[in-house]
Amino acid sequence: AALSPADRATLTRAGVRFGAEWIYLAPLLRPAAVGLRAVLWSAAADQPAPAAPHPGRLGLPRADGVPADFYRTIGYPVLGPRALRVDRLEALAAAARRLARGGPFAATPELASLADARLVDLPGMLAALGYRAVVEGETTTFVPASRRRSAVRAETRPDARPALGDRFAALG
Repeated sequence: AALSPADRATLTRAGVRFGAEWIYLAPLLRPAAVGLRAVLWSAAADQPAPAAPHPGRLGLPRADGVPADFYRTIGYPVLGPRALRVDRLEALAAAARRLARGGPFAATPELASLADARLVDLPGMLAALGYRAVVEGETTTFVPASRRRSAVRAETRPDARPALGDRFAALG
């Protein structure tokens, strides 16, 4: 929000993409760049790197014992049971937002295709994006999870903290 339109245009020309969920560099989604980041993660973590996704894979199941940090590092953030390439994550989030504008929505094969996932994986992925499953009889629909701010969270804003002389200031 602090960027001017000219700054945004300059960054966009350089390959920076501004999504609702992530900001990323599109050229770094290429298979060679993903593989290099896997090697760099391995060196930094001092452990063998899990296999990087095959070229062209948009999503992959989360492997047991592989830290979420590895997936984020290679550009595939974890969404529930799967890791999804960041540009596809943005596409899935945008499609879910469009569907949610019309009220509760069902997990569809089109959403599964966007996520390179099976239909049974979508509930966990949508939950990770902030949607709540509503089960009514045999049907399951999704609605945006409540984003109400609790009174406690509102009181812990920096401008709402008590003065230092207050004996409960340390709890703030």
